[in-house]
Amino acid sequence: MKAQAPYSSEDTTSLGMVSPTGSEENNPPLDLRIDIAFKVVFGEKEFMIDLLNSILDRTEEITDVTYQPTESVPAYVNGKKVVFDLKCTLSTGEIIIVEMQYASQSYFKERALYYMARNIESQLRKWNSTVGNADSLEEARDNMQRYRLHPVIGIFITNFSIEQEGRLMRDFWLTDVLDNNRKFTDKMRMIFLELPFMKQWDDCDTELKKWLFIIKNSKDMDKIPFTNDRPIYRQLAEKARYASLTPEEQELYDYDLRNYLAYVDSMIYAEDKGVAKGRVEGLAEGRAEGKAEEKLQIAQNLKALGIDIQTIQKSTGLTVEEINNL
Repeated sequence: MKAQAPYSSEDTTSLGMVSPTGSEENNPPLDLRIDIAFKVVFGEKEFMIDLLNSILDRTEEITDVTYQPTESVPAYVNGKKVVFDLKCTLSTGEIIIVEMQYASQSYFKERALYYMARNIESQLRKWNSTVGNADSLEEARDNMQRYRLHPVIGIFITNFSIEQEGRLMRDFWLTDVLDNNRKFTDKMRMIFLELPFMKQWDDCDTELKKWLFIIKNSKDMDKIPFTNDRPIYRQLAEKARYASLTPEEQELYDYDLRNYLAYVDSMIYAEDKGVAKGRVEGLAEGRAEGKAEEKLQIAQNLKALGIDIQTIQKSTGLTVEEINNL
């Protein structure tokens, strides 16, 4: 399916769509929901900065980010190593981790919490080491100020809803529920952005919605929309293509794409099987209900003819109480 489907009802020139260079066959659009594609595109500062500004919506816009290693080394032997999709810091010292999660999985919220905790814990390890090596109380005080905790912001873009009721954005802080949800600390913030809730391009009345719409639908777009709005989308039209990947990245992308397609097929199969099973169970339940009603009707007729209860019970299998209630 191509991008023309959602746009065919209108003149797409008003959206400023741009067709990237290269043939569709040799240079297809990337599915930005796949890890490696997401990392390659948003591993470039201009795209990451624009995405963060659309999400965080601050008075003073973010103008620069510094990318950090995405691998978090465990604090103890045999500890679990964590690898984030993207991690960067701002000039304020804030740490931002950005995750793209294609497939739903058990305990995803717990895993997101663990990611946050690891980025807080890693700061404490650095702080404890520096304070412990101080030569004086004054130096220790200076180090404690210098290495105080920086806020950690986790942004989790999901291809599913984390709750039963879908919502485009969920924004969590630590708050005091007994004090009108007053913010307890600004050191931990979790933002979940749910792609299924982003339905149509004509709902894109904010930059955040435009970004989410493109991320969700990029693989079906032979033309990137909104390029008349801002130059960033015109740049994206060239970047979010298969040919922009290195050979190693293309290999990873193809591998992940096969896995994701297999996942989708398995989900469709499970759903179809569940529907078929439900139909069979429904028919069996209907037959059972029909037989029960038939037994009650027979018992009622026999009772009306004056047949004794013991005989009716043997004939229908009903209990004495059921027969008496007729």
